[in-house]
Amino acid sequence: MKAASGVAKKQYLRMSHIVSLLKQGRKVTVESLVKEFRYAEGPGMEALECSRETVIRDIAALKRLGCDIGYARSEESYYLKNPSWTFDVPAVLDDSELLAIVLGCRFAQEVFPTSVSAPVTQAVNEILRSNTADFMGTAMMDTLKILGSQTPCPDSDVFPAVIEAWTKRRILHIVYLDGKDRRTERDIDPYYLVYHNETWIILGYCRMRKAEHTFMVGRILEATVLPDIFYVDEELRSHMLERLKPEKLFEIGEPIDAKIQVGVSARRRLELSPLHSQQEITDLGDGKYLVTLPGIPMNVVVPWIMRQCGGAIPLEPPRLVEEIRSIASQITASL
Repeated sequence: MKAASGVAKKQYLRMSHIVSLLKQGRKVTVESLVKEFRYAEGPGMEALECSRETVIRDIAALKRLGCDIGYARSEESYYLKNPSWTFDVPAVLDDSELLAIVLGCRFAQEVFPTSVSAPVTQAVNEILRSNTADFMGTAMMDTLKILGSQTPCPDSDVFPAVIEAWTKRRILHIVYLDGKDRRTERDIDPYYLVYHNETWIILGYCRMRKAEHTFMVGRILEATVLPDIFYVDEELRSHMLERLKPEKLFEIGEPIDAKIQVGVSARRRLELSPLHSQQEITDLGDGKYLVTLPGIPMNVVVPWIMRQCGGAIPLEPPRLVEEIRSIASQITASL
């Protein structure tokens, strides 16, 4: 199969991967790329293993296509001089690839504001016009529905700036409403953009606090993409990666070791969407289950218990039991 420009599909995939790595602000070497392709995972990636000479030819081909790749002789590494450069090589896709982009488009329409999802939809429609597949008729596509929650998307004026800063590795200036509803202005490096529990989150580096920080996109009042590029600190990124777990994203205060008794419905919800990366579920019989959650923040487990509408009973520790009892008493007293 050939891409529309005549580039072989395997070479196109390698070149796209090289550009993706460079856009992340990385400085890559020929040896690191050879290793990257040898151990790459994902659809079609397993066939990309190649030699040093092939990688050098791919980089030369990218330069001929206008990619402004620089070379640091002292480090023998390549870097992208212009992070906004796009690799515009339309490809001929097979049915599985077409299905993948259509599914992605449908999800984008659900979780992104129109200002972001509309260009995605337009791009996918353009790809579909240049590709044909038996199952891709308009009538069939209209039967694919994704019904999400009623949670509104982040402000349409803010989100495009967030997306641009994240994809282009640009510093983002924000006016932010913190947990105490105080307005602050900060410059941040958006390392990770996370969609979790119907909420958009930025996990990044706050230049004001000089530390990593979690930002709720819905609390950003204004956002401006600055011209400055931030370069990825691999040690910092690795540390952030450790925080990309449900129990750590919103951690506030001292975590607890919780034990909760749940029924069948709550157990199924926990299996589909775990509260903790190390949660354990033990069958107690008679449709009852013991859930053990080691080191989980109170501000994560308490709202979850309340959402189960009586289907989750806290057992330990005592302060978790007391917190749920106090909330239930306040609700009862106000009725």
